[in-house]
Amino acid sequence: MKNKILYDSLVSFAQAACKLLTKSTGGSIPSSPQEILTIEDTGFSVDSVQRLDFHILVTHFREQLTKMPETAKVINLILNDVAFVKPKISDSKGNPVKNPDYSPFVFLEFLALLLRYFENTNSLDFDSETFNSLYNDYENYFYTKKVRYKVYVPLSNFEMEVERLQLTSEIEIRKASYQEINHAYRFGEFPLGSKSLPYETIPNCKFVMAAEYDSDKPIPNLQQCLEEYLWILRVFKEGGFGYGLAYQIPISYPPSSYTPLFLLENPVINDY
Repeated sequence: MKNKILYDSLVSFAQAACKLLTKSTGGSIPSSPQEILTIEDTGFSVDSVQRLDFHILVTHFREQLTKMPETAKVINLILNDVAFVKPKISDSKGNPVKNPDYSPFVFLEFLALLLRYFENTNSLDFDSETFNSLYNDYENYFYTKKVRYKVYVPLSNFEMEVERLQLTSEIEIRKASYQEINHAYRFGEFPLGSKSLPYETIPNCKFVMAAEYDSDKPIPNLQQCLEEYLWILRVFKEGGFGYGLAYQIPISYPPSSYTPLFLLENPVINDY
């Protein structure tokens, strides 16, 4: 443990959050239908099950959680820590914001820690063993000078017989993991007309273009790579295939319910 004061403050925050949510709800946690994605060789299937939804709960009581004195203490500790890396904040025109308020960004990061805790325990009771394990992940992420990121683009309607194709020293096309397909499905951003497909239908998406990089390096340009290597991809798949969103996730500390992502330009390839 690198920072006992931060640990104690986050424990106090988590315990206070558990008490606030238990008192406000009477211990009744909302549930919602959630989809279970099953990936098979012949395609995909989706089943709907009723599960506890802590994201709805935390979102509903977010203002009360923000106003807790324990929240303010954690925010101040993080903002005044030399390890805190200030995010670059721009206005709608892309100009840097002068003297921005970093508090909401800090709050979202340790709110994700709280959500991960709830999703691991399925309870509003405080369990120190579970919290300690999650805190270690958070602290390692916070005090790591270089954060390792994964960025990937799901490729819809793309096929190839090999499982991995290295395009550059950084960028590859490989078989998609369950988590990657699941994320893309939940965000509903498959291209090639998938919006008009039945709700239970998932377009063919078995591969992703992906790269890993450190936070002190530029993000690998996946779109440029797609455009430059289009002729190679045609060897594996004739006809149309497409891509939409690129997902960017810290590998060392993946957020629970907050998945940073960004749009690519010209998101769909329709080249026959």
